[in-house]
Amino acid sequence: MPQDLPCNTVLLNLKSNSITALKKESFSCLGSLVELLLSNNRIRLIEKGVFEDATQLEYIELDSNFLQRIPYLGSLPALLKLSVTRNSLKEWQQQTLRDPSEQLIYMNVEANGITEIISMQALHININDNAIGSSNSSVLSGNNIFARNNNLTDFKQILSTKKQQGI
Repeated sequence: MPQDLPCNTVLLNLKSNSITALKKESFSCLGSLVELLLSNNRIRLIEKGVFEDATQLEYIELDSNFLQRIPYLGSLPALLKLSVTRNSLKEWQQQTLRDPSEQLIYMNVEANGITEIISMQALHININDNAIGSSNSSVLSGNNIFARNNNLTDFKQILSTKKQQGI
């Protein structure tokens, strides 16, 4: 990651570089950051709470890296979109993001090899081209769920609607 970025940076486009890790100190003064584009790098490691100070961050793009897991990213109160496609994720942890909120509009984890999702909530969820089957206890909650090319045999088992949640 570049060092000494201006603290008032709003858009940070670091696509197609050779970044291998995201460390918390790299984002410590980027409280004004709204959009972070990190696709096509070599990211393998993300430190826990890496975006804790990025309170204005609305969009994170981590597509086409080498991520096998994603830790808790931070509270991210303004986050609207998260894209983590074409990595090597095997599961999606509920603890990756803050407590679920209706504010998250788009979640994209397409083409990862994910076999289990503990919980994922967004208005639009894309889990296409993974390995999610009916033998897990996944729960998805969203208005539009895209689940093409998985190992699903019973979608009801992983689908949670507002009615089923009692909302």
